[in-house]
Amino acid sequence: HIFTGSRRGFPYRAKGRNQKGPGEEWEPQFLTTEQINTWQAHGEVSGQTFWEALQHEVELVYYRLLLVQRYPDLDVTAFEHDFVANPVTTLGTLPIAAKDRLDWDALADPTKWHPSGQPYQDFMRHYLRRDAREAMRGTKTGPLTSALEVLRDMRDPIRQLVERGLLSQDQYLDFFLRWFNSLNDFLSIGPPALRIDQLQALLGAGIVTILPPGMQIKGIDGQFLLKTPSDPSFSVQAKSLLEARVPAVNAPTAQNALIQQLLHYGYAHTYELQLNADKRFQSGAIAVDRQTQQLLDANEHPQPGLFFWGVPTEGVHWLTTASPRPLVNDTSLKTAEQIVQTIWTMPKP
Repeated sequence: HIFTGSRRGFPYRAKGRNQKGPGEEWEPQFLTTEQINTWQAHGEVSGQTFWEALQHEVELVYYRLLLVQRYPDLDVTAFEHDFVANPVTTLGTLPIAAKDRLDWDALADPTKWHPSGQPYQDFMRHYLRRDAREAMRGTKTGPLTSALEVLRDMRDPIRQLVERGLLSQDQYLDFFLRWFNSLNDFLSIGPPALRIDQLQALLGAGIVTILPPGMQIKGIDGQFLLKTPSDPSFSVQAKSLLEARVPAVNAPTAQNALIQQLLHYGYAHTYELQLNADKRFQSGAIAVDRQTQQLLDANEHPQPGLFFWGVPTEGVHWLTTASPRPLVNDTSLKTAEQIVQTIWTMPKP
């Protein structure tokens, strides 16, 4: 038998059935280049302001498709116009059923959908079935799936928030790295719907049990003790433990010999956040010049002939693990081209 769980307690949401052609993306209505430039002109933006703009991008797609499919008597064109002008008021006066409204709290914490008294594994099977079913509705026709797909389409505007340093150091750590990253991953980088269906089948066969949020594991007497704070009476001992999460980037503990030598000899150092009250936070990322990708030495000086790019810089850059997307002027491809251009234009020794 397999007992599984995590802090959130749910597998990442299923990836939507793709209906888009190469290069097809949602055009920003709130996180526009003009808006980002305005924030930059003001010096910085709060995490909450950014998050509200991103929510509005998602909500616009969701309600637009919802009205077409379930409320044909409502004027979708008028709704779109009003929503872009004043999203909060427009949603507040939208005459739709409460169950059809996008529930951000429940999306972030699906236990809010758990009916009182229903066995938790029954609830989890129902949740997984619904998640897979929603994903199969498609990235252009399913209201929820299409809406969450916007989070993937908005990666470049989100990345600009990081690259331009528009958040304070404290906001970057607490809001972006610790809160937003977790939620964004949960909602937008999950497995294919088939994998969710397979997991649901394993639950139904009694092979897998998914614990509520906050699973805790301790090593006791050569075994692993499994508990959950939501049910103090629950306790399971096991001989084997599989840790399936991807560890965070942490250059000082990396097994890569090159990284360790660069750090040891001062050719590289880790990116540090300067927080309020003279506090500092070591991110674990290798520090680079965000504009040129040149490696910064221990004195913060860029080194003309050394370039560092990709996963070890996660924290300086954002979502470095994402695969390039075709025909959208993808950031990964642009960065590669920029490095090559810099190398070709460097003075010859």
